[in-house]
Amino acid sequence: MQSEPVLWLSGAYFKTVASGSVEEKAYKARELVEEGEFDYQRALDMEGEFRPRKVSSRACEAVFHALVELTDVVLARHGRVSPKNHEGRVNALLDVGRSDLADLYEEAMFRLHDQGYYEQKLWPRAKETIDRVKAMVEKELGPE
Repeated sequence: MQSEPVLWLSGAYFKTVASGSVEEKAYKARELVEEGEFDYQRALDMEGEFRPRKVSSRACEAVFHALVELTDVVLARHGRVSPKNHEGRVNALLDVGRSDLADLYEEAMFRLHDQGYYEQKLWPRAKETIDRVKAMVEKELGPE
């Protein structure tokens, strides 16, 4: 029996984009962006070397995964299935005429996923991208 893929963030497991309905993906996108925004601000307010970077790293990854969930929702609206990788998501977004979202995805993949999560950089450009992702989630999904 194959188990469902999960993502560990901020002390909790989340089902990844491989499963879930459009409604579940929209819910996860909202929750992850809120959690990531909160945790990133908390990291900025912390003192010390290691802990703020660890907290900001998880925050960046949460917001990036919110965007992954959002792109799956947008693609589903166009009758598309969830691509299996990041390049596939960007290409699918371009195919359905969403260059705005494709550009944001590439920006977030670099600033949040690569530099924020993997390289654990705590920098103002990440906060700008977090704000842009949050605005896109609110624009696409509306208020809760």
